[in-house]
Amino acid sequence: MATKSKNIGHNPWVKAAAVFLVIVFVTAFGVSLMYMAENELMLYAPKEESFFDSYQYEHMVRDKVNLLEKLIYEYKSRDNVQNGGTVSSEDLEDKIRTEFNNSRSRFSENFSDYDRLTEYQREELYEKFKADRSEEIRQSMIQAELFQFENILRRLNEKEGLYYYAHLGESTFSNTDDSNAETFRAMPASFIRRGFEEVINPPFSDEEGVTYEIRISSGPYNYNSEAQIYLGFTEEYFSPFIAEWSEGKDFTDNIIPLWILCGVGTLLLLIYLTIFAGRREKNSPIHMNYFDRIYMDVNACLTAGIAALCIMAAYGLIFELTNAVWRYPAAAAVLAVGVLYFLMFYQTVVKRLKTHSVLRHTLIVQVLYWFVKKFWDMMNRLFTGNAARLKVVLLTLAVLVLTAVSVVFFPITILLIIGILYVIVKITDEYLDIKKATEEIREGNVDYEIDLKRKHLFKPLAEDINSMKNGLENAVNDMLKSEKMKTELVTNVSHDIRTPLTSILNYSDLLRKEGVQSGNAEKYVDIIYGKAQRLKVLTDDLFEVSKATSGNLTVHLDKIEVFSLIEQMLGEHDDRIKEHHLDFIVSKDAEKYYVQADGRHFSRVFENIFSNIFKYALDHSRVYIDLKEREGKTMIEVKNISKYPLNIDADTLMQRFTRGDSARSTEGSGLGLAIASSLMKIQKGELRLKIDGDLFKVIIEIDSYRET
Repeated sequence: MATKSKNIGHNPWVKAAAVFLVIVFVTAFGVSLMYMAENELMLYAPKEESFFDSYQYEHMVRDKVNLLEKLIYEYKSRDNVQNGGTVSSEDLEDKIRTEFNNSRSRFSENFSDYDRLTEYQREELYEKFKADRSEEIRQSMIQAELFQFENILRRLNEKEGLYYYAHLGESTFSNTDDSNAETFRAMPASFIRRGFEEVINPPFSDEEGVTYEIRISSGPYNYNSEAQIYLGFTEEYFSPFIAEWSEGKDFTDNIIPLWILCGVGTLLLLIYLTIFAGRREKNSPIHMNYFDRIYMDVNACLTAGIAALCIMAAYGLIFELTNAVWRYPAAAAVLAVGVLYFLMFYQTVVKRLKTHSVLRHTLIVQVLYWFVKKFWDMMNRLFTGNAARLKVVLLTLAVLVLTAVSVVFFPITILLIIGILYVIVKITDEYLDIKKATEEIREGNVDYEIDLKRKHLFKPLAEDINSMKNGLENAVNDMLKSEKMKTELVTNVSHDIRTPLTSILNYSDLLRKEGVQSGNAEKYVDIIYGKAQRLKVLTDDLFEVSKATSGNLTVHLDKIEVFSLIEQMLGEHDDRIKEHHLDFIVSKDAEKYYVQADGRHFSRVFENIFSNIFKYALDHSRVYIDLKEREGKTMIEVKNISKYPLNIDADTLMQRFTRGDSARSTEGSGLGLAIASSLMKIQKGELRLKIDGDLFKVIIEIDSYRET
């Protein structure tokens, strides 16, 4: 059952339903807020049972008391205001100083000249301004105070049903002839202050429901025990406020449970969407859709922009199209689009948090990474690359610094121009020298060298061009050597094929002339058969060296013991060893030498080496075979004395169809060592030759076998 519930959590339809409910909850909350704003509704505390328990009632009484306090404590009477009784000398001085600072440019021929005046001159200028404008400024302040005085009276008398009486000393303000406190107390709501006593009816109550009467203080004014302030409110005055409060109270009682439902539901659904975001099943990798691939910072900006547009569009629909009956459904649809886009972005944020890729998948980080990488590559190329590039950069920086300095010191500018011209000439000379060298080499003069003494910026390039001369010479020599070897190869092949073929033709002609009944017929047939076998061996060897060189042979590397293989070879060729009176001496440092090689191809290498020994080694001499191992390689060295003068280098002797006897009178194709060398290469080994007088050495190097 638990598994089934987990599968339900990953179900895409369940996720879609959760998203839909979140959209409904958030949209309902947004539309209700706009409804409140349009109808100017306020939220009221749940414990308010009537308008007289509300803050609006207390605020209304406070506001009227504050207005009456201002009248009796500050303004006192209309005549007092008109005669400047509310304008103090300090206020007047501050106002004059402010006006002077704002308009002092008018008392100077040039505004900037004021800053050059002395303190005495400035004060003298201020006194002149004060004498000319003080009365004008004072009258403007009196008019402003009179406007405020009239505004207070207007606010107290703008609505029917409010009666007031305020008295202090000679100041009295009232809109009724009855100044009896009991008359005011008898009204539905009243405020009475006499001396130190304040009575409010109905009384104020706090959030705990505890009533209190004395709450209103004298504010910024010094409290006077003789002050009297009476306020009386009729039902006519309160009725619109009570109706507004009742409407707001009903809306509050209905909307608060809806908001709680929307808030709790949205929170629970967001928790669900957070847990299962990005996973299609339990323990599956986080799945990223096309929306998730948008850079996080770009997506955040898009989300904020779309949300703001949706809110403004919904606001415009409700507050601008006041006569459209469909404005609330349309506003809800617009808000739903914004909520949907926000939820998509929220899901992306959760997925990126789960994969730890929030910062890595931002455009800002990607751009910064690109800039840092490019800057690092540039610095790396600058300090580790060609020295010429570093010189150019340093030279450019030096020019920039000198240019900045030359702005202040003009003589340096002349020197800078001369220096730049000199550097340009030097760089041009170096370039022309290198250009001439390349032209000479192109024309075939490979012996041409660039003088490096005067080279600075392009010195590495000049050195490379001089070194290139040696490479060209080596390439020409290799090409000539290759052409010579090709010619010799054709000559040798032609000789080795033509010799047995000529014998076959000659003896076949003799056999044809003398007939098969001749006494020499059997001898001729034997010679023809032998020469044919010689041609077969030659063609087989040629085919094999071709395959070995091209790499078409199959290789199976395995564990081979070298000493046992040599002993086997010596046993198989014992008759030929005795025939040539050769003494094989094998030396080794270890009992066994294991190598990584192909058994068949490795045996063929030794077959060719032994065959070469029997053909060209001096009879009645010794053949040395040394085995050793070093640095993971097994070394096999075979040495013998040649019966023919070795007036040929080792590289030439390694070539195909090359023999130890220049007369080519011995048997063989001259391919044995070439085949052996090619077979060693395909086994990841090497075969080398060394010639020291008549001493002939074959050196084999191959990887030792290592257990894996």
